[in-house]
Amino acid sequence: GQQNKSKAFSFAGYQFIFNTQAKFLPEKPIGLFTQIINLATSRQKFLQVSVYSLDKGKTINQEVWPLEKIFNPNQSDIILPSISKNLLPPGYYQLQLSLVDQEQKVLATKSTSFVILSSSFPVVPWVFSKLRPRFPNPDDLYLLATEYFLNRQYSEAEQHLHVVLQSRDDNAPKLLLAKTYYGQKKYEGALSIAQPLYEQAGLREAGKILATIYAEQKKWDKALNYLEQLLSKAVEIPLLNLAAQGYAETGQPEKALNYLNRSLELNPNQPQLQKLKEKLNKLR
Repeated sequence: GQQNKSKAFSFAGYQFIFNTQAKFLPEKPIGLFTQIINLATSRQKFLQVSVYSLDKGKTINQEVWPLEKIFNPNQSDIILPSISKNLLPPGYYQLQLSLVDQEQKVLATKSTSFVILSSSFPVVPWVFSKLRPRFPNPDDLYLLATEYFLNRQYSEAEQHLHVVLQSRDDNAPKLLLAKTYYGQKKYEGALSIAQPLYEQAGLREAGKILATIYAEQKKWDKALNYLEQLLSKAVEIPLLNLAAQGYAETGQPEKALNYLNRSLELNPNQPQLQKLKEKLNKLR
């Protein structure tokens, strides 16, 4: 059942079947996937693919491709449907890839060994994955935006999330966009997204964004309203501390101490909170 639902590993629109022992079936073409990183230009450069027979002790096939025709600079990859014009007979081989210039000077080279088996057997891929469209697609752009966000590159994250939301109306990219707006102090944008995500979709993280922004704006009535709702469902130390701060700043020391004590019970090692507690006790 699982084999019928899964496909071989997919990359750049192609499906690949991996074999850790580099053994290939007879009477089948052998494709090639490789990457060239940090190549300044593909002009007047060529990829030379040589197949050396270890049994015969000589090169039995050599192909040369102009790099401009087969190299994708945006993806840094090269995919060839076959390494040889003719099917290779069973035996032991060595494949050598060489990047050469127009004068046949070798700029880079890489070699690997492989075997062509003498008989066929059923192939079951050992790597399975979902088929994914070529980059850029909404899933990959969302992951990229997440990485930008985690590295505090908020403008880049925002740019990619807008592209994602043009084709995918999901809560996850909306929530990340709200967090991205918050990171850039674009509070109105963050509030406009977080409000329906919390009120209608019930996303707790969206409620935290609302409470935090209103607290930073000193709109404590709104902030405390959200904090009370959030804390009624689950206790988190940062929310307890923020609620304590809000009640302290609005002249409600008893309520502030209630949240302070709950927070200190969970984590006594909070020196700043201890100082605030001492200050509030003097006001009682």
